[in-house]
Amino acid sequence: MKHFLRTDPDDARPLSAGLTPREEEVLLWLATGKTDGDIATLLDISRRTVQKHLEHIYVKLGVETRTAAVMRGFIKESARPADATSAM
Repeated sequence: MKHFLRTDPDDARPLSAGLTPREEEVLLWLATGKTDGDIATLLDISRRTVQKHLEHIYVKLGVETRTAAVMRGFIKESARPADATSAM
C-alpha cells in the first residue's frame, strides 16, 4: 500500500486549502498534539485567537474535529477515492 502522508520532515507543511500562513502554523502544531494553550504560548497569541484560527481551519477544510483537520490538511489529493474527485 502506498503512503500518502507527507513523511519528509522538510516537507512538513499542510497542503494548501486556502489557509493563511498563521493557520498553517496552528495546524502544524495541532498535528504534533499540542493543546490550544500550548499553541498560544508557542505562537505568542491568546488561546482565544488559537480557537478562532481553528474555527477558520475547520471551515476551509470542511471538517468538524481536530483530528479530521489534521488528516485532511496533510493527506495528498491523490489519496482520495477516484469517485470522490470525479464527482466534483
